[in-house]
Amino acid sequence: MQLAFFIRATFRGIQNAFFRRRQGLPSEAAWADYEGIVRDNLSRPAVPVWWLAEWETYDAEFAKYVDRLLAERPAV
Repeated sequence: MQLAFFIRATFRGIQNAFFRRRQGLPSEAAWADYEGIVRDNLSRPAVPVWWLAEWETYDAEFAKYVDRLLAERPAV
């Protein structure tokens, strides 16, 4: 349960940065860091399972973005 809350808080914060990107913030370098965090989280076995259960609670545009990153993961 704690892991789910932690992941949710992380993804909510990144979704906020995703929306601020439309206004020119954060910088490209900072955004690359955010995307790295998403990619790193999606590489952990529990997070894709969590995402499949939670994606509908996120903005559709952000969900498509995360789904694209999820599809780009290297096959294990």
